Amino acid sequence: MKLTLEQLKAVTEGAVEIWEEQGVVCFSRFSSTQRALYQALSESYAIRSRGTAGIKFRFRTDSRHMSLQIQVEPGSGRSYFSVDVYADGSPVGYLDNLQDQQARTGSFDLGVGLKTVTVYLPWSVNTKLEALCLDDGAVLEPVHPEKKLLAYGDSITQGYDAQRPSMRYAAKLAEFLNAEEQNRAIGGEKFCPYLAETEEPFAPDYISVAYGTNDWNSLTLQEFTQRCEQFLRIVSEKHPQARIFVITPIWRADMDRLTEVGAFETVEETIRTVCQALPNVTVLRGFDFVPHDPQYYYDQRLHPNDRGFAYYVKNLCAAIENAVR
Repeated sequence: MKLTLEQLKAVTEGAVEIWEEQGVVCFSRFSSTQRALYQALSESYAIRSRGTAGIKFRFRTDSRHMSLQIQVEPGSGRSYFSVDVYADGSPVGYLDNLQDQQARTGSFDLGVGLKTVTVYLPWSVNTKLEALCLDDGAVLEPVHPEKKLLAYGDSITQGYDAQRPSMRYAAKLAEFLNAEEQNRAIGGEKFCPYLAETEEPFAPDYISVAYGTNDWNSLTLQEFTQRCEQFLRIVSEKHPQARIFVITPIWRADMDRLTEVGAFETVEETIRTVCQALPNVTVLRGFDFVPHDPQYYYDQRLHPNDRGFAYYVKNLCAAIENAVR
């Protein structure tokens, strides 16, 4: 049984738009307005906006088998990808190009009986679906959390450099909050008031914001402060009902140098000062979320690997628990 476009729409999370082109189903985590914004800013941002970070399929089924056939196009500065398949919270297999660069099809044994299946699409590429097939006559019931998490950020929030998309901190944070992840992160991005001004098709229950490391690396202190203040004020005022968590930058190996912003700790100090006037914003210190050791970073300096993200998630969720008590 090949799922139809309407069935796929019913089981998809994290996509603002879903459409079909020449028999292939396409997904976007940004609206057309947001995609146009990034296209105008730079081609590299436009490419990264096409990565399918945070997009997943989630459904109940009694099907024993599932098969996938995909196409991939650039969606980040990375070419590797993984589609992660889980049944009742446990991994049952992956469709990836880590060993076979040409891998685009996969078959999975989901086990017997009724179970909840979650399929995480890659953060690193633009994933298009040729087919998702279950056993003929199988049950198909959409399963979605009641709450929504809107995740703003840079490359680390997009997913760089988790080998498995299910290991990204934003994916794990959404699970912790029992929320659907709506990912608006772009590799290389800084606080962007223009993005904050664009309309969202839903009212988020939670918002996470994780910028600052690129701001420190490429802006003046005045520019950074102004962009930070504008972005957070807009988000706070637009979403007064949301609980907003602002995560300050994690450790980076070159943090001891000075930039036009100043010392690295100036970023956190500035963010905290800005947030003092925003009643629905909680600042979380990200600096110690990931060990200060290159072995926990894919590139040895900036982007966590899967082990690094495991620490990130553990410490982030503990910080949120402390904040909401």
